Amino acid sequence: MFFAAALPALALAFSAQANPPESPGPFPAGWRDIQYMDPATGSTNHARIYYPAISTGYNATPDSSFGPYPLVGFLHGYGGSASGYDILSTHLVSYGFLVASIDNGPVPTALECQNLLHWVDTQSHDTNHWLANMARDGDWSAIGHSMGGDALGSLVHIEPRVQTIIGLQAWNGSLGSTQIGSFAGSATWVSGTADTTCPPSYSKAWYSLCQNTKRKFYFEVDGMGHLGCSDYPWPFDPMAPSEQTRVHKRLVTTILQAEMLGEEQQYEWVVGQGLSYGEPWSRTQLCKVPVLWGGYQPTALGIEMGVLGLPSNTCINAGSLSTGSSSTPFGNSGLDLSQGGKLGSLQLNSNGYSAWSQLLDPRFSGRTVFAQAVVFSGTPSGLIGSLSKVLTVQIP
Repeated sequence: MFFAAALPALALAFSAQANPPESPGPFPAGWRDIQYMDPATGSTNHARIYYPAISTGYNATPDSSFGPYPLVGFLHGYGGSASGYDILSTHLVSYGFLVASIDNGPVPTALECQNLLHWVDTQSHDTNHWLANMARDGDWSAIGHSMGGDALGSLVHIEPRVQTIIGLQAWNGSLGSTQIGSFAGSATWVSGTADTTCPPSYSKAWYSLCQNTKRKFYFEVDGMGHLGCSDYPWPFDPMAPSEQTRVHKRLVTTILQAEMLGEEQQYEWVVGQGLSYGEPWSRTQLCKVPVLWGGYQPTALGIEMGVLGLPSNTCINAGSLSTGSSSTPFGNSGLDLSQGGKLGSLQLNSNGYSAWSQLLDPRFSGRTVFAQAVVFSGTPSGLIGSLSKVLTVQIP
């Protein structure tokens, strides 16, 4: 088996395999202010579009050469504007996302966000438009701050293409009427302990209502206030404005990379003990579809790996030198198990989490290896569980 007893000295040569997600990504960010016709009301709506560009700046030339890009809707808070979130929006663009931010007035609505996302999608299919080939087909995501976060519950009800939502210090005025309980995508809620406008109890309520999601997360950030995701965090919050900005960059970028790009190993940045140790948040999650992560953080024995799944379930993880298709009781594995085998089994804790130091055999230094996990429980009718995606690990 390729993950065998390792020499501790091997880990000393390790280095992190990626920059943290709060560091700038590789794409220059451009942005433009646009007007478009709202088909529901016939009125003229306003928005700011942020996009990968040839160079950074307002009205910069779009760069579709690495596109099309995943489309993200953004709903500002009460009385806000798209420009009040330039820092977070341009940061997401630097990682290859296309951000469409409502700019209509005091309270953004789910319908406005839906119409804007469809407008961008339509223009992307017009070869003569400046947005040609910029928006990727398939699922969309949406981010909402404060009252914008409150609108997410309605958005996922009216727009099936929105499959990832992130509520930032979300208001909860529509809790009584929302149908978010039927939402089957991924939902993340972020609150701050110093937020007196939308205290943590608001986001906890949203988290609790998401009963059918494939994955849901709740992050409570110590010392963060209500404006932590905006360009102007309150300077008198216990947490410094620059730190509030950094935390949001890390959390939001990680979630979008994992859920929209399928790069689930990125979860290590927010759940890995090595890469999230000392971060100012507490975390709760429930993952019906499991996540296997690992490969970035060196340990004394090898690399840190971990699993997110359902609380107290059993996890079996396996590794291989090649991908393939192998039959399991939980469906076809993405591994060629003739080139590997079982690595180990463990029990997830009450938060659906487990992490370990995976031993590495130095004979495979420089190789690419693959791993996958199944998380399951026993029932009177048999075993019930799900496979994670295949994790690709570069061994230093």
